[in-house]
Amino acid sequence: MLNGMQMAIVGKDIRAIASNSRMLAAVIAMPLVLTVILPLVMMLPVSIASPGSQALRQFSGMLGAGAHGAMSTDDLRRAILELIFNRVMPMIFLVLPVVASGVMAAGSFVGEKDRGTMETLLYCPLSLGKIFAAKIMASFFVGFGVAVASFAAMALAVMVGVSAAAGFRIAPDANWLVVMLLVSPSMSLIAIGLVVRASAKARSSEEAYARSLLLVIPVAMLALGQFHGFLAMDIRAFLAAGAALAAAAALMLRVSSRKFRHEALLH
Repeated sequence: MLNGMQMAIVGKDIRAIASNSRMLAAVIAMPLVLTVILPLVMMLPVSIASPGSQALRQFSGMLGAGAHGAMSTDDLRRAILELIFNRVMPMIFLVLPVVASGVMAAGSFVGEKDRGTMETLLYCPLSLGKIFAAKIMASFFVGFGVAVASFAAMALAVMVGVSAAAGFRIAPDANWLVVMLLVSPSMSLIAIGLVVRASAKARSSEEAYARSLLLVIPVAMLALGQFHGFLAMDIRAFLAAGAALAAAAALMLRVSSRKFRHEALLH
């Protein structure tokens, strides 16, 4: 539980990001593209495909749905849309907590150097451990908040768009529950840990943020594999991945806390 002074640090860091137009744009623009525009671009063509369309069956094969010769067009369309929304989109969605938490952590940790406020921060009557915890939570709050808001926007856009175009609704399944409560928070904490580790050597918050984006590469590759049917991430796979990522996040933060020392911060 954070005390009042730690909450003041959290508020200060969030206000610093809100006043930085470049970082704020990164936190807002990418969620808009990935959670509203991209799902609609992927799903609306399927929703309005004509009955008997060969494209539906080709798309079904790409997603691993197989050749469902006995399925009606509406059933095939629904199966494809559910695969996109509940199997492919969760993998693409995981880019968001990495980006949002990475931006926030870069501004929170390395940003103190950019603004020349690191020495002032270290003079506050808190231990380095408590300062570290406050900054971790500031970055996590932003990353998780962006993820929740983005998911809500995506679910609304998809349900309304598909309902209007196809005449039926699709809804999030249990995969999304695991992604939102386990996988996404773990990805956020790993991204924050990477930024903290880079903060001692980074000369600017942009450089530290760029290093955290290396985590986007394996996420993008997993999403590509899911889209082409090479991977089949069901709820058991998401649970296993989430447990592994949570363990990795705990280890990453433990190691990163050792980098949060006076000599490294003032270098």
